[in-house]
Amino acid sequence: MITLILALASISNQFSTPPIDIHDWAINSYGPQITFDIKHNGKSIGSHEVTFEELGKKLLIEATTKIRVKFLFFNAFKFDYSSKETWENGELASLQSITNDDGNKSSVVLEYGQSVLNVINNGRTFSNNIKGALFTTNHWNPNVRMSNTVLNTITGKTNTVEISAVGKERVPTANGDREAMHHQYSGDLKDISTWYDEKSRWVGLSFKGNDGSTISYECNRCGDK
Repeated sequence: MITLILALASISNQFSTPPIDIHDWAINSYGPQITFDIKHNGKSIGSHEVTFEELGKKLLIEATTKIRVKFLFFNAFKFDYSSKETWENGELASLQSITNDDGNKSSVVLEYGQSVLNVINNGRTFSNNIKGALFTTNHWNPNVRMSNTVLNTITGKTNTVEISAVGKERVPTANGDREAMHHQYSGDLKDISTWYDEKSRWVGLSFKGNDGSTISYECNRCGDK
């Protein structure tokens, strides 16, 4: 289980290194796929998978999440999520996501050439005007660490955040513990921690569930050491 650290002081998230050119970097660093085991208070409850595909000048990212919490052999809770992102010239060009959060359904669509995000949440529709470059809450893109705005792919809203580097830690993976920098979210999104290794690859995630319990993503496959 990834240990959450509450820091009394945090390191600024302003990095001196330039943004990563993700088009070639993503597949070269991660390979065609990364996978995580999702745990609830240390017990496995699901999986998260991200695939990477190069389509000429475009980079296609597909993410899927499946969570099942059982009680007396029945599914007491289920969560299904899928998204498709297209990136071009380092920027998000399109997005489609579908979420079923234990019966609460939502979908988010951003198409080529649009600056408006169309969102359907439990049958109600609203639009979100997009301004400037955005990073999604799928976490795979390390450039998000330099941003103060993220696009929530479940709600379709833009969230104002501060992502602060806390310090280096050892996080568990299927191939043994890996040293990674712990980053803590604050602002619109709280109680979220992410970890990126020395090659800037996303290798861990932890956040608080609605009941105060800890949900963690532990890497099964996230790039060779």
